[in-house]
Amino acid sequence: MWKQYLAFVREAERKIDTSIALSQSDLTTLDRLADWARYAAPQNLNRLNRIRERATEVGRRRRMAYVAVWHVNTEVGKRAVCDPKLRNMTVDDRLEALAGAVRTARTAMAERARLDGEEGPIYIFAAPEFLFVRSPTEHHLSETEKERVRARVLVISRENRDVVVIPGTVAWVKTAARPAERQVSRRVRRARRGWRRR
Repeated sequence: MWKQYLAFVREAERKIDTSIALSQSDLTTLDRLADWARYAAPQNLNRLNRIRERATEVGRRRRMAYVAVWHVNTEVGKRAVCDPKLRNMTVDDRLEALAGAVRTARTAMAERARLDGEEGPIYIFAAPEFLFVRSPTEHHLSETEKERVRARVLVISRENRDVVVIPGTVAWVKTAARPAERQVSRRVRRARRGWRRR
């Protein structure tokens, strides 16, 4: 019997060595093999017990991930069919909508995790691509609008520390003439690094 299960035991060891959790049926098979080995092949019992202990340890480290995807049409262009709710929203309105969607998704995912009996799950929230655009016909934000979006997304992320927030793409245009506040901050950074123009 041991020879026919040797391939299974080797595969179980390989999975554990690469931190892949064994399925429940694999664990049941390991337990049955250990029961059999206790009487028929005691020389293999220690090996099976070590595999079972390591499999239990790897299984404990596994965490369930809950993913929420906010699906809304954000198509931009002359013939775009942008979602009516987003069509007349400003960038700030879209940021507030994102914050609300993340809170709602976080609550729903936490409730689902509680019902599933999961401890320490990972929550992931994905917003649609091009959620942050200037208008239904124009993609690119200005640099100051982009900075506003970045700062607000950071705040949303901090408010929901246990959620990985994927806010989607922010298309923006960098003008050749730098805003005064960006010029000053660049000079300050250069001075701190000890770099000087010659």
